[in-house]
Amino acid sequence: MLKTAVIGYGSIGARHARILGNLSDSAVRVVSRRTLDRQPSYATIEQLLLHDLPDYLVVANETSAHLDTLIALHHHRFAGRILVEKPLFQHASDAHKVQGLDMSNIRVAYNFRYHPVLKKMKELIAGETVIQAHIYTAQYLPSWRPSTDYSASYSASKQKGGGVIRDLSHELDYLLWLFGDWHSLTASGGKISNLNIDSDDHFSAIYHMKSGAHVLLHINYLDRIPKRQIIINTNHQTISADLIAGTVQTPNQHWSLATERDDIYRLQHLDCMQAQPQHASTFEQAMEVMRLIEAMEQSSDNREWIYK
Repeated sequence: MLKTAVIGYGSIGARHARILGNLSDSAVRVVSRRTLDRQPSYATIEQLLLHDLPDYLVVANETSAHLDTLIALHHHRFAGRILVEKPLFQHASDAHKVQGLDMSNIRVAYNFRYHPVLKKMKELIAGETVIQAHIYTAQYLPSWRPSTDYSASYSASKQKGGGVIRDLSHELDYLLWLFGDWHSLTASGGKISNLNIDSDDHFSAIYHMKSGAHVLLHINYLDRIPKRQIIINTNHQTISADLIAGTVQTPNQHWSLATERDDIYRLQHLDCMQAQPQHASTFEQAMEVMRLIEAMEQSSDNREWIYK
């Protein structure tokens, strides 16, 4: 079994460490600035790589630290497999700082690609002409991590790479995964609530895809009743899905595909541990998500359509 490690031990890093621990006979190594009551743990990447070189490493620290972490791993000639938590970077322009470096061993944690509901939807639209789709995802930010102060989380801080458009960039990844590339969009977002954050709490967008499909997206930190829903209209059918309930429905059929949250993390790790992952987001695919985020922000700031 591969030796595994996690950089960053916040809520998502702890989740990765727990799941990897269940997949391996050996202890998961952790890098954290905090003093932890678990072993093995290291204060720096350098200590980890010098004393306990892993085969598979998860970058799960703050989004704003991803760039420096990947540069440090390259500097120390780490050649193992890397999974970076989403989003890849804080800004698409950060990519120029790793230009010329080999990114072929990097995958990005858009694990909703492993969700049985989305896999079923992808299967159902194969060979169909999608004409319209609506994605609606929302959850009240203070309820995300009930045991922590939401206002102190990275989600609340624009400087740390937080905000709904980056937190919920799963939706942007599977939008491209399901419907292909976009050619124009208009978007509106910002902060409208009384949440104690300085990041965006909502975003809405309309996309014209190169395939001809029109896609509407809405994401927010505001709904006290969590939602993760998709409706797709093709020339022949309507497909409705609820990722929280785990259901997919057409006018004539219904599937119940409920899954535990850990399952899609586990499937993602098993895929990314392979020499050639089959479904995980590549570095370049994750960069496309970053470019889409910045196009949406530009559209919202300037109140204009953006053309690719």
